[in-house]
Amino acid sequence: MSKKYEVQTFTLCDGWINNWTVDGEPEYFNSYQEADKCLREDVKDWNLNCEEGCEDSLDNYRIIKVKNKKEKK
Repeated sequence: MSKKYEVQTFTLCDGWINNWTVDGEPEYFNSYQEADKCLREDVKDWNLNCEEGCEDSLDNYRIIKVKNKKEKK
């Protein structure tokens, strides 16, 4: 796996999960900085276009390094 970072969203039922997708597949990023930039742009765009009271926060997300199967042991 060449892409090593994912943005995770906190959910009450499942805890921290990657629910960012591209064409139905989980989205991964090559660097922390790339994931952070995308996350900040997404939250900013959401807040500029949502109705009052539905603002999003970076606190609802985290960026983590994805471990491949060899690293999980």
